[in-house]
Amino acid sequence: MPQEQFRFQVEGHATSGVWTAPHGDARALLVLGHGIANDREHFLLRGLLEDLAERGFAGVRFNYPFKEENRRDLDGKQVQFETFLAAMDVGRRKLGVDVPLVIGGKSLSARIAAALQAESRVAQGLVYLGFPLHRADATERLKDRHVRMLQVPQLFVAGDRDPLCHLELLRGVLDSLESSWTLHVLEDADHSLGVSAQGDDVRSRETVARIAGWIEDFIGFLGGA
Repeated sequence: MPQEQFRFQVEGHATSGVWTAPHGDARALLVLGHGIANDREHFLLRGLLEDLAERGFAGVRFNYPFKEENRRDLDGKQVQFETFLAAMDVGRRKLGVDVPLVIGGKSLSARIAAALQAESRVAQGLVYLGFPLHRADATERLKDRHVRMLQVPQLFVAGDRDPLCHLELLRGVLDSLESSWTLHVLEDADHSLGVSAQGDDVRSRETVARIAGWIEDFIGFLGGA
């Protein structure tokens, strides 16, 4: 499938993304960000958007400036939001048509996407790939405020051994949501969801294909199929 790397500016920082185009008309646009310890080239993001392109979905994956600049300190909230919004704009311009927009990503980006949606209501759905519900050593302090605020459907993909998202705590949050939600659990998977960075093993490829299928069904539910 066609892919194109692009660069863009955010609050005085230069960063980059990758556009993945489907064959034929796009059924929806997905914009996915990375986690703290990885970047846009992690196989979970790259493999997902390549698989979803084969299913008719356009995609953008991007780096935050801190990752592009190889810094350890995270970008501030405003830069995080502006990076997401700029990546969305690139995707919309390249498509040139109005299709459902789904945002989300891995861990850090799952949290940022929820916060952005709570503030700006930019998307028709959200996809969380390992939502960081709490710190490993502080399960009593849940980071669930923004997901509780959302009025659009949310898809949670979680490992059953994720130290940052105990399933019983996540299910308690989900059962209290007013908006619609879907939870898919990967057995024997931790916060990585069982996907290696390079994706050069059978399990990683199979897991990504399963997640892509869940996302396809989820977007179909949104009316993007």
